[in-house]
Amino acid sequence: MAEVTLFERVAGSLVGGAAGDALGYPVEFLDADAIFREFGEAGITQYALAGDVACISDDTQMTLFTADGLLRAEERCVEPTPQDYVQGIYEGYRNWLCTQDEDERLPDDIAPSPLLRVAALRERRAPGNTCLSALRSGERGSVFNRLNNSKGCGGIMRIAPVPLLLSHRPRMSRADADMVAAQAAALTHGHPLGYMPAAFTAHVIGELMRGSALPAAVDDALQAVRLLFAEGAKRSYFAGLIGRAKELAADSAVCDDLDAIRELGGGWVAEETAAIAVYCALRHAGSFEDAIVAAVNHDGDSDSTGAVTGNIMGALLGIRAIPPKFTDALELKDVLLEYARRLSQNPQ
Repeated sequence: MAEVTLFERVAGSLVGGAAGDALGYPVEFLDADAIFREFGEAGITQYALAGDVACISDDTQMTLFTADGLLRAEERCVEPTPQDYVQGIYEGYRNWLCTQDEDERLPDDIAPSPLLRVAALRERRAPGNTCLSALRSGERGSVFNRLNNSKGCGGIMRIAPVPLLLSHRPRMSRADADMVAAQAAALTHGHPLGYMPAAFTAHVIGELMRGSALPAAVDDALQAVRLLFAEGAKRSYFAGLIGRAKELAADSAVCDDLDAIRELGGGWVAEETAAIAVYCALRHAGSFEDAIVAAVNHDGDSDSTGAVTGNIMGALLGIRAIPPKFTDALELKDVLLEYARRLSQNPQ
């Protein structure tokens, strides 16, 4: 088997996340019974197209603005610090807010993003109320300045570009990269279980970018979370949920992905999104398609669990492992590939 290149992993994660998002978006607010009634006993296994396009949701919109913010930091700073990257991401999200609210205007000190010119990014695709309200406040949230007590999945579903870029920036330690992801989530989601799973997921993807096996990446990410965060009870709860996802994925007696996912939750909150993605990726580690299909056919937040699973599987397997049926009609595929190219380059 040919080695998976840096660009292929970056592109796989960005495009894979968008594919999981687009597969799950039409069924986001349907329970499993309704999904199976509408799409058959296997559930939704191919895109429900709008015309000839598989539409992405706010998850992929915000992922692109995360990527743009990271690159903005590198354009502005010769050697960006973690704080520089978080500031760039914040500016990216303020740009995204302008796409969702026609009355919103960028502050004078924030430059407009080229993504503002992309029509599909100016459409409202079920944006999260927590993201909107936190960004409208004009205040920058952080793990030290919590704007709210939300642990919704809006912080984790957009975080993949952080490890896709910082995993190959040699001056950036793993711990610093993980904290950039946590701080990026905390810009809008202030509960520890809103930003802790973002750091965990970023660490998993970062280890996959370096060629680690998926089980080792998950274990290493759990250890990283233990070292980074002091909230012992919440940290232990999160570790227990991820541990249960690992057990279910390895249990040969588990025959039904839906039963396993129901035990882990619905994915509306970040720790459940992470656990469902870990289960689906470990259970179906050799098949991008099987993993994202499992990740969207359940009672919960199908587009976000599909997106995070796609981010992980794409980083693990690379873009060549994504079947054409999930790339050919995907909205903004060319934009995603362009950002993958930019994220995989070394800074000038």
